[in-house]
Amino acid sequence: MYRPTNSLPAVPRRNPKYSQSAYKVVKHKPRKQQHHHSHPKPGGIPPELTDPTISPLIKYGLPDTPDVPVEGIDCIHIYDFDNTLFISPPPNYELYTSQSIEMLQNPSTIHSGGWWQDTRFIRAIGSGWDTEREAAWEGWWNEDIVELVRDSMANPRALTVLLTGRGLHFGPTIAEICASKGLKFDAIILKNPAFPRTLDFKTNVITDLLEWYRGVNDISVYEDRVWHQRKFKKFLIEYQQAMRKSLRYNVVLVVGLVKFLDPEVEIALLKQSIEEHNNAYNQRLLQYPNNHGLAMIDVHLFTGYVLKSQSRADLLNAYARLIPAAVRDTLKFHANAIVIRYIKASAKKTAHLKYGATYRWVATHFGQFNDEIWAVKVAPVVDETGNAAFQPLVETPMVILAHKKRTNGSYVASKIEEWIPLDSRVEIVTQVGDWNSKKIKKRQDL
Repeated sequence: MYRPTNSLPAVPRRNPKYSQSAYKVVKHKPRKQQHHHSHPKPGGIPPELTDPTISPLIKYGLPDTPDVPVEGIDCIHIYDFDNTLFISPPPNYELYTSQSIEMLQNPSTIHSGGWWQDTRFIRAIGSGWDTEREAAWEGWWNEDIVELVRDSMANPRALTVLLTGRGLHFGPTIAEICASKGLKFDAIILKNPAFPRTLDFKTNVITDLLEWYRGVNDISVYEDRVWHQRKFKKFLIEYQQAMRKSLRYNVVLVVGLVKFLDPEVEIALLKQSIEEHNNAYNQRLLQYPNNHGLAMIDVHLFTGYVLKSQSRADLLNAYARLIPAAVRDTLKFHANAIVIRYIKASAKKTAHLKYGATYRWVATHFGQFNDEIWAVKVAPVVDETGNAAFQPLVETPMVILAHKKRTNGSYVASKIEEWIPLDSRVEIVTQVGDWNSKKIKKRQDL
């Protein structure tokens, strides 16, 4: 049986930003790691997962998954779930510090497993589980991919598989979400904890499917993660050359859509998760190096003209495409404010800022520096006389769209010298206010 010759590491995704509405941008979603309670047991992969006499649908599929006979299957269509088929909300990057985002996505930091291993976050989408189930999660699907799944379902010669890096305990949740939309897969396959990394697991499953369905000469894989798309393509090239010259492959990079949970709901769920973590700590259920309590505090980042959520979405919809696709996976996306000052000042010193006042701007230029940071320059809208409606409190008003991780955005943005006039000028609405983020930190008083 063919197996890939090297181990392929996963990389973290770029940080998308908050909007009530989805915006299109090729993006990397945060790495989905396994629950810290489900590390593989000593001894590696269980024998039943390596038995070549057992159908991969039976080995990996949900309980009671029926087998599909080998005869008559000549193509395989594999769909990823998160942000390929379904718009799964990541942590809202406008609510937390960067370090807290990393902690939230690390499956070992919080006792429940963090964002991608705790079902409460995906079940809190939109108006809540029961309401969204009745509406079949309308607005939370990539409808282009839904139509492709329906085409696959209608093809009697196609094996249609949903293959996700979510843990096994997400099975009932994902199955119910898909059923509400009328999507019926030949198998829904979730990551077995024997495989620590999603990429290794998916590659193993694809190999087993190709080995079992030997009459298949056509395989399509739909994936939103650029890193995975590249590695799947490389793997299938190697498989074709080594095992099946007639195999045609198509690895489709899906343009992701981004939406977030209601911020109040998200913070409430995280507080609940942290409280449960601290209870587990008091009961001595945690292990080193995470055997400590957690707390969530507010941290002041800056004062500025803060963009309304729709304006953030409008900017990213219009101008994120100007950022080279090759580097988008390495970026942190912002589009959240025109910064006035970073240092928190007294009320007396900030009285002139008119907290809560609303100002309208228009994007005029696009600029970047050294492929590290990308921004749009903005100007006040003009009134009926053709004059600026107000005088900005900053010399060069700009909105940082994105920058590379570990880049000091405010410092590097000041180095942008070449600004390109924009053909399409998006209007944005801002409100003067402080920008605070939630910080998750170790708690020392438990």
